Amino acid sequence: MTNFIKLKIEKKIENDAGELQGFEWVEVYVNADNISHFKKVKNRLCPNKNVEKIYFTDEKYKDSTYYSRLEKYLLKSKTQDAFLKDEFSDFIQKYGRADVSAIFAGDIMFSEAIEVYFKAGVHPLDSSDKEPVISCCGLEELRILVP
Repeated sequence: MTNFIKLKIEKKIENDAGELQGFEWVEVYVNADNISHFKKVKNRLCPNKNVEKIYFTDEKYKDSTYYSRLEKYLLKSKTQDAFLKDEFSDFIQKYGRADVSAIFAGDIMFSEAIEVYFKAGVHPLDSSDKEPVISCCGLEELRILVP
């Protein structure tokens, strides 16, 4: 019997210049037999229940008293709506978990997630087979179904 597992996979939203404009979380069902291995990771951004995607320039984030911190990074982009390559990590390091959650109005939070690696040729996002996906759900099922 085939066992399918629901994963909520993080995808980057980028502009034409490859700058990070936001994140999207996509629900996919994957065959457990296609998973090579997985590991739990800490301190990953995960959406709250009803959030499927965020754009850094969303109007509701501009109300935050912390918005100037976000804006400082976004204004470096030609389109002034994205993080330059690798600057999002710097932003997270600089402002920490509590401020990041406040900046994004509680839409995202830091939580445990799982890094899932797939066998060759069966990556659910058609990415490189060596690239893991980050999922904010499915850990318990993976522990049971993937040796």
